[in-house]
Amino acid sequence: ASAAPAPGPRDAPAARGPSCAGARVEASPGATVTPRRPEKRCRVAQDAGHADIFLTSYGTFRSDVDKLMERQRFSCMVLDEAQQIKNYSTQISKAVKRMAEVVGSARIALSGTPVENRLADLHSQFEFILPGYLAGSRAEFERDFSRPIAGAETHKSKETQRLLQRMIQPFVLRRFKTDPHIAVDLPAKIEQNYDAEVSACQERLYKAVQEVEFLNVAQPALELDHQQRFARRGRVFAMLHALREVCNHPAMLKATRWPAAVPNGERPARTDVQASGKCQVLKDILSGIFANGEKAIIFSSYIGTIDMLMEQISDNFNCTPVKFIGDMDRLDREQAVHRFQTDPAVQVMLLSLQAGGVGITLTAATHVIHFDRCYNPAKEAQATDRAHRIGQTKTVFVHRLITKGTFEEKLAEIMAKRQLLSDITVTAGEEWIADLDDRELRDLFSLSGESASAGAA
Repeated sequence: ASAAPAPGPRDAPAARGPSCAGARVEASPGATVTPRRPEKRCRVAQDAGHADIFLTSYGTFRSDVDKLMERQRFSCMVLDEAQQIKNYSTQISKAVKRMAEVVGSARIALSGTPVENRLADLHSQFEFILPGYLAGSRAEFERDFSRPIAGAETHKSKETQRLLQRMIQPFVLRRFKTDPHIAVDLPAKIEQNYDAEVSACQERLYKAVQEVEFLNVAQPALELDHQQRFARRGRVFAMLHALREVCNHPAMLKATRWPAAVPNGERPARTDVQASGKCQVLKDILSGIFANGEKAIIFSSYIGTIDMLMEQISDNFNCTPVKFIGDMDRLDREQAVHRFQTDPAVQVMLLSLQAGGVGITLTAATHVIHFDRCYNPAKEAQATDRAHRIGQTKTVFVHRLITKGTFEEKLAEIMAKRQLLSDITVTAGEEWIADLDDRELRDLFSLSGESASAGAA
């Protein structure tokens, strides 16, 4: 491609900050890079006209898009972590697409997980690249692609999958770290699942929560109108999150959801490792890691679980854990990453999947632990890649903790069978769970060995 006569904007997640700008300078030593940060907006806006590359975060871009469109002319636009515009209605998505209209046809979207929640995520990103190409509107895309493909094993579903693959193939350039010419020296990755036994407290609590929550959900899903189906979906996800909390540790279940069938006096302390099968397994894994002088990163979807594990690790090991979550400001996140990467005393970092699953490099870690599972395999793999990436020199071990006999075990098996569009991406996480009927929900959430028809009368 010919050199761009005007600067090109590049949007990146705020968490990446200086490392992203530094990488661009290293990759393009002859180019002038202008990083745009909220605290220096006025001066940077004036300097941007003299830059070759204009680097900004999505949040800053959303706030300043009107000024940028007035003052700057760009010949190319690149989105890093392009799934940031997956939702049509967000201000970020709208701002990016407004700018794209005046940039021209040189648009690039970079993403390791183009589909995170639903197939429509892909359509939203294509609306940035080629507006109207896949469908004229979201409703048309849902009608022509999303709903037919959701049929999973039907002839119509497979036919529609092949059509979508053919349509997007000319515009998708896919690269893997395992490609010989991409990362010649990338070390091996060894993955292992660990079955954690439920503690006695977890078993009693799981059964009680499942029964209470199921009573709130139980309605014939196919006979509900749109508003009722939406309300039912909310109750299904409430049950999912409550049981997830129980599987992590009984103390993680919110007091408002604690069932009357289990005396409140049985609520264990959050530092009680024996109250959770997964906490016991994690302690054993970390003992081996620390004994070898290695480092680990631990992912969870819950901030409360991260704080609990910080306490348990501090109580049981002579080490200093650090965390990386979305509530921390940019400087604190950068400092946490720097300490983990450089300080031998910091052997473990705990990260929320949403904040720490993309955009950062943690190659000091040789172990990645998924304390609770993300049921979007591509998103979970991207989190693993914080350690298993270019720059890593040692074998990376991936540990997944699954509470035996619970929905965690069953859901992992189901998701393995529900992968679609495997040569492009996979359909997303847990959205389909809300559409299961009552019997399917009971089968999924009951402890193994319980009758699926128990209590169904």
